[in-house]
Amino acid sequence: MNRLAAALAFAMAACAADEPRRDEFRVVIDTVDGVEYVRAFGAPRVFAVEPGVRIGSAGGAGDPGPDEFGMVRSVVADAGGAIYVADVQANEIRVFGADGVHLRTIGRSGDGPGEFNALYALAWVGDTLAAFDPRNGRIGFLSPAGDWLGSTLYLPLTGDPMTVRFHAASVDEVYIIGYLRREDGSRMIFNRVTGSGIADTLVPPPLTGFGPSPVIVCPHPDGGISFFTTPFAPRHLTTPAPGGVLATSWSADYRVAFVTEAGDTIRVIERDYRPYPLMDEEWEAGTADYRRFREEMPGVRCEPPGLSRPDAKPAIRHLFFDAEGRLWVERYAADGFAYDIFDRDGRLLGTADAPDRDERFPPYARSGWLYQVETDEFGVQQVASYRVVGLDGDG
Repeated sequence: MNRLAAALAFAMAACAADEPRRDEFRVVIDTVDGVEYVRAFGAPRVFAVEPGVRIGSAGGAGDPGPDEFGMVRSVVADAGGAIYVADVQANEIRVFGADGVHLRTIGRSGDGPGEFNALYALAWVGDTLAAFDPRNGRIGFLSPAGDWLGSTLYLPLTGDPMTVRFHAASVDEVYIIGYLRREDGSRMIFNRVTGSGIADTLVPPPLTGFGPSPVIVCPHPDGGISFFTTPFAPRHLTTPAPGGVLATSWSADYRVAFVTEAGDTIRVIERDYRPYPLMDEEWEAGTADYRRFREEMPGVRCEPPGLSRPDAKPAIRHLFFDAEGRLWVERYAADGFAYDIFDRDGRLLGTADAPDRDERFPPYARSGWLYQVETDEFGVQQVASYRVVGLDGDG
């Protein structure tokens, strides 16, 4: 068991001691062997979530409008609340005011300056907008007005938008995934992005002592490969955190560890949490694609050979940091999901209901506002904003 696993095991045991009444909110901070443990108990402040704007339409006769999206992969906002939407199908960045009014469109298809061939992800690096374009093998840099400032070559990575994206620890600390090739196999790393290129690398330490991977690999007889993820299965969640460290969690437990590249744990955040049961209809819906695949290709041998149903839902679905460097933990709740928001010192500021989002695409938060991709009942993508009342002292 490595130092991260040992620290998380200590935190699990410590949770059982000195627990206050469940209705009394309290943050307890202990330091043991140089590791700070920040534990939240009871019912914290509840932030109200107020709808802002909703952008997106199904289209109609005539030329498509700027709010008719082909495929949105990424959404960010600037300091003034303007919303920048990356449409990978149109290879355009559509910019809307905080009121939802279209302001301008940046880019077009192509491989020249200011053009894109696969507009995968956006991020603010200070006052510079970074745009990842894997088909052109580069990260482009633009001004808020859309002026092309230059580019840097980058790996042509494609895949899951929750993985192949920018990982922002704050507006001034932005990373993108990469791979470190070694004799014992490739390892995922995070490369730090500046306004002019790649600065340095953050290498996650090896993680051991946890459960099996939720990914099922099914090689086809013709050489193709299908990948399936066991629904509701625990998994490792890792993202860069402010200060050049990593926030990591085994999602079965409400526990987030902050670790260095050397594998040293410097802080562990916890909250008392009771898992929610996994209902039969949720399991059936989540495994439908895998079962259909096995019926259509009965001779395929998968590894592992089948889906193992979890006893309960995991505690955490997603981790990310807002532009101010606060940690947002998207956790399972009684009816959907909720966000727990922590300050830079690991103290729980409060919790807020999480509006339904398209789980394929990452949310974004800045200045007390939440931005996300949603899909209506007709499968039409929309971009929505929400104000988290009181998070920045505004309510």
